[in-house]
Amino acid sequence: VDYDNHYVTHSPENKALCEEIYTRLDNAGYISKRTINQLFDPEKEMFLPDRFVKGTCPSCGAEDQNGDSCDVCGATYSPTEVKNPRRVVSGATPVLRESEHFFFDLPKFEGMLKEWIRSGALQEEMAN
Repeated sequence: VDYDNHYVTHSPENKALCEEIYTRLDNAGYISKRTINQLFDPEKEMFLPDRFVKGTCPSCGAEDQNGDSCDVCGATYSPTEVKNPRRVVSGATPVLRESEHFFFDLPKFEGMLKEWIRSGALQEEMAN
């Protein structure tokens, strides 16, 4: 018999588990902190994910393209590379602002993850 334990994201149990995992990874040196530039809406006082940004493609110059890709030429890019960026909802012009982010060193786990995927521990559809 298998027992599944389902919680909501904001449950105390989930918070404790996430903190434990993060602390162990950080203590082992697998987490790094870096400052990056992001688009920020000063009117709403929020950082903007790529889906909240439209503008001119930095590759082909097509207008009204998404914040991460161009439907005209197929280019992919960072929202900070979009020319004449604007917020999708309000049309406001975002500004660049620095933000600290934490990064997980996934390449250090590549060998272990490949071995685990090939081990048969995962359903075939998930291992693809």
